[in-house]
Amino acid sequence: MTGRTLDWPLKNAKSCPARVEANAEAKGYYLVEYKGGLLPALTGGDAASGLGAPERVDLIGDVETISGAGKIPASDALGLVQAFHNDPERLVLQRALGVAVSIHENFVPASLEPNYHRFLLRNFQARARELGWMSGAGESDDVRLLRPPLVSAVATDGGDQDLAREARTLTDQWLQDPQRYSSGRARRGSHHRRVRWRSRALQPLPAAFQKTGDRQEKGRLINAMRLSTTAPLSKPVFRPC
Repeated sequence: MTGRTLDWPLKNAKSCPARVEANAEAKGYYLVEYKGGLLPALTGGDAASGLGAPERVDLIGDVETISGAGKIPASDALGLVQAFHNDPERLVLQRALGVAVSIHENFVPASLEPNYHRFLLRNFQARARELGWMSGAGESDDVRLLRPPLVSAVATDGGDQDLAREARTLTDQWLQDPQRYSSGRARRGSHHRRVRWRSRALQPLPAAFQKTGDRQEKGRLINAMRLSTTAPLSKPVFRPC
C-alpha cells in the first residue's frame, strides 16, 4: 500500500468469492477488520476448516483486539469462541479460551453470571473434564500446556463444582504429604492448588511456602497466593468460609 486506501481488483475471479482471508498464513503485521458479512462467512459452517492454524490464531487475536477497542460488538468475539472452542490446535483453543475469560472479567454483570457460566461450560467443560487435573503417562507437551488454563478456567470462571471439589481434595492431600505430591505426575498437575487457594482463605499455603526449600515449589505457591489477591472479588465462584 502506498496510501491510506487501496482497491485491489480480483482480476481472475469470475464471481464474488464466498469468503476472503485478508492475511494469508498470518504473515502480515496488521489487524484486519472484517465488515459486513465477511466475518461469519469466514468462520461459519465448514469455512474455518479452510484456515491454517496460524490464520485461526491471528483471526481470533484481530477480532479480540478490535472488539476490545469498541469497533465491533463483543458478540463477534464470542462467536469465535463457539467456532474454535474444540480446535485440535492447542494455541487456537487457548486463544479462544482467552477471549471467553477476558469477556467475563470485563463485561459480564452479576445478573448475567449464570448465562456466562452456561456459555463457558457448554464450550469448554467436556474438554476440561477429559483432561482432568492430573497428567498421564505419554501425554504430549501440548496437552500438558493446555491443562492448567483450561481446567482452571472451567473450575473457577465456569463454576464446575466437580472439578473444584477434586481440586480441594488434591490440595488437601498435598498439604498432608507435600513430598509425595510434589513430584512427577502430581507436580505436573499442581495447578489445582491455585484453584483451591482462590476458592477459600487457605492459611496452610503461606506456611507451606515458608517450609519448603524447593525454589520451583516456592514459585508455584507464590503464584497461588498472587491469584488469591488478584481474583475479582465481585465474581467468586466459591465463597470464603
